[in-house]
Amino acid sequence: MPKSKLPTKKFKKKAVIVGLSKKSQFPSIFRTITELPGFSFLPVLNRWAVVGFVSGILLMGIIITGVSLWQNNEALAKVKQERARYVQEVAFWKRVVDQYDGYRDGYFKLALLTYQLGEKTQARSYLQKAMELDPNFQEGRAFAQKLGS
Repeated sequence: MPKSKLPTKKFKKKAVIVGLSKKSQFPSIFRTITELPGFSFLPVLNRWAVVGFVSGILLMGIIITGVSLWQNNEALAKVKQERARYVQEVAFWKRVVDQYDGYRDGYFKLALLTYQLGEKTQARSYLQKAMELDPNFQEGRAFAQKLGS
């Protein structure tokens, strides 16, 4: 068959996205969607008022966090001071016990102080020494029950 001498019209093929149906593809007609008449409140408000409000909330959060941090820091300082006082008392009572070997109350005081510092095994050993010196020591028995020994 002879070829016609008329020019052939070439059509552009649409790009087909593989794996997507035609319904799930983004439409080729772009248009804006208008807002409902009573729903648009931001243009009515001054944008600087909104920025100021949000900044105020953030500033209040920063201030509250700062105050909380300051309170925690003060509580930590008190705990460290109290712990330092306990350590000084332990050092004092160790010197007393070294000087006076048979001093039951010194060992008992050492047991109490080391327990307050969180050293339970050391507290048990001091309490055991106090109970060896005086097996009828009532406060020592009560503290031994608290320690669980």
